[in-house]
Amino acid sequence: MSMRDRENVLLLSYEKLQKDPRSTIEKICQFLGKKLNPEELDSVLKNSSFQVMKQNKMSNLEILPETLISKEFKITRKGISGDWKNHFTVAQAEAFDKVYQEKMLIRDSRILSYEVIKEVCAQFVIKDEDTVMVSYPKSGSHWLIEILCLIHSKGDTKWIRSVPIWERAPWLESDGGYKLLKEREGPWLLASHLPFHLFPKSFFTSKAKVIYIMRNPKDVLVSGYYYWTITNFSKKPESLEQYFKWFLQGYVPYGSWFEHIRGWMSMRHRKNVLLLSYEELQKDPRSTIEKICDFLGKKLNPEELDSVLKNSSFHVMKQNKMSNLEILSEEFSSRHFKITRKGICGDWKNHLTVAQAEALDKVYQEKMANFPKELFPWE
Repeated sequence: MSMRDRENVLLLSYEKLQKDPRSTIEKICQFLGKKLNPEELDSVLKNSSFQVMKQNKMSNLEILPETLISKEFKITRKGISGDWKNHFTVAQAEAFDKVYQEKMLIRDSRILSYEVIKEVCAQFVIKDEDTVMVSYPKSGSHWLIEILCLIHSKGDTKWIRSVPIWERAPWLESDGGYKLLKEREGPWLLASHLPFHLFPKSFFTSKAKVIYIMRNPKDVLVSGYYYWTITNFSKKPESLEQYFKWFLQGYVPYGSWFEHIRGWMSMRHRKNVLLLSYEELQKDPRSTIEKICDFLGKKLNPEELDSVLKNSSFHVMKQNKMSNLEILSEEFSSRHFKITRKGICGDWKNHLTVAQAEALDKVYQEKMANFPKELFPWE
């Protein structure tokens, strides 16, 4: 996949070749600079078909010596897509999906590497004094980081207006963030989108504090679509419809939303883990900030609390170039990019069709059935 942008490399899939062989063969011809007339193309199509290949002993390998194959061997067995469903158990399919999602966690990413993530998981030491903001992408991560920074500075805005947000709270699993952390001494304010099973093992025996923020998956989906479309961090979806399919399958950066939530929900009873939601933070930011202060053991006077509230608001963050990502290199984003798009709940209603919303609801009910509904403050 790292070679996909080279002009002399063509990526194909078995599934596309089977679904539309003619168009795929035409694409191959175009790539190779070969021109076939209609009769020649028909012949290629016919004689490369599964049934014809199965009868051609020069192609189906049946003339291989018996020292290498069994007597009745032919390489053409079924020639279909999805035959795995007739062979894998549910447990095997789920195990495969888990590994696939781990490997695809960094799907076409320009800021993540699997080697760094493995090292972070196995070797990075999170200390008792550290605070970690954890979320699935597009769940209110930057908003919460801004709040944590302002709590740390007791409402003083100098830090948030002079240092980029990714330096104030380095992303643990990113190549740049990990390098920054290795060069610094703690205690740290950290950020991460890592799923539970890839999080640094050192955390689970520490007293470090994790604040996990979640959001309605429908809003996460829509916000994610716009984010991955306008940035160059990962593969861009061609349409909301395509991204919707990717999201439900978990084939997006950081994998399945459902698995991410389910993993971190298992930590919800630990004293050093605080669960928050984008929805409650938006509905009652003052009370939620007070809850965060209590959790962190931070005491703010009324003026300091007012400053945290004011300077972490959507409108103020939208104007702060150290927080809204507009100073990102054009290598990673479009020229006028800001991470602050709308900052509202329920925007999915303006984007998802009824059928899409129902399809997501069905998967949600299946995946989240074992959790109390009151844990999730969305519709």
